[in-house]
Amino acid sequence: MQPPDNKMDQMNRMQRMSKFKNWIDFLQASDEEHTIRSVIDYVLGICMLLANSMAIVTIVRFDRLHTRPNMYILSLSLSDSFIGVQLILAATYRLPEYRNWFATTEDVCVTFLSAWCLFFVATMLNTLVIAVDRYMYVSSPFLYEDHVTEKRIMLLLAVLWISATLYASWPLVDNTFIPGFCEADLVLPKVMRAYTTFAIFLACLVVSGVLYARITLIAVHHRERVEAIEMTARREHGSTRKRSDAVAAKRFSTQVRSALRFLRTYKLFLCVYGLMAVCYTPYFVSEFVLELMDKITEYPEYLTICKYIALVNSGMNVFVYAYFNHDFRHAMKATLTCSRPRFESHAFDTRRRSTAANFTSQSTVYN
Repeated sequence: MQPPDNKMDQMNRMQRMSKFKNWIDFLQASDEEHTIRSVIDYVLGICMLLANSMAIVTIVRFDRLHTRPNMYILSLSLSDSFIGVQLILAATYRLPEYRNWFATTEDVCVTFLSAWCLFFVATMLNTLVIAVDRYMYVSSPFLYEDHVTEKRIMLLLAVLWISATLYASWPLVDNTFIPGFCEADLVLPKVMRAYTTFAIFLACLVVSGVLYARITLIAVHHRERVEAIEMTARREHGSTRKRSDAVAAKRFSTQVRSALRFLRTYKLFLCVYGLMAVCYTPYFVSEFVLELMDKITEYPEYLTICKYIALVNSGMNVFVYAYFNHDFRHAMKATLTCSRPRFESHAFDTRRRSTAANFTSQSTVYN
């Protein structure tokens, strides 16, 4: 006769397995289906890892990119590259040789799922601190120069990663592991999976959205400034070739380029934020709504598709950096071809001029 405790555990396990029947049927796919998913995960994971590793190497390699704002880009690329590593591990876990061992070893499974939480939360927090940093710069540029130092940014990023690590450690002490089924919706605590992580995502989304809305007003002002400067330059210096007018025209051109750099920097980070919002929203909102409706176990295919949409975001940010940032694009080409980059030449580099000289001096590091 089995001890009472073992009987109770077996009954609880059977009850939970019956509740998650759709998930279990979905996970118990054929070897061909697991192989197809493994191939997809390998391709996505390797592409994400290579792209973000290239971004990290590019920023570390060239002094021109050693700037305070790019420290946030480095941290974001780091979290995105780790998500690529996780995808590679997930693909390996689905192979027949490792599938049973991975799904039946609680410590390995829970640690793997905790790492997913760590890197997703780190990505969201990185996006938030970038929005805060940019708003601080455009709203109080002089205070930004005085108080936002490299050491303080490093300290902030360290706190960010430690906080994400502590939060992701939650499943290590509280989980609902079912031997044979290593899936986030079956293992992670309900409160963490559906509510607190959604709250973190929603807070990052809303706060960043409000900050970027405020920055948008400043961007509109800069757009009007560019148009006004160009009109003044054409009116006053378009029909003369005097030396003094040429010097004045050059000064106007410098102001126009500076304002345009601010606009490109704004577009870069707004695009990063927009991609995160578009890719992450379906998954986190679906988890939250389905859990409230007590139907989280009925749509495994839909949730898996939403997860892949969220994962794709980690491979897209590098292309956004290269599209909006001239220096980053040339540096990446130089890294790929092992040559010297052709950086944009301008006399108002952020290392050589004060913030008082121009409102948008720090923004030039991204172009």
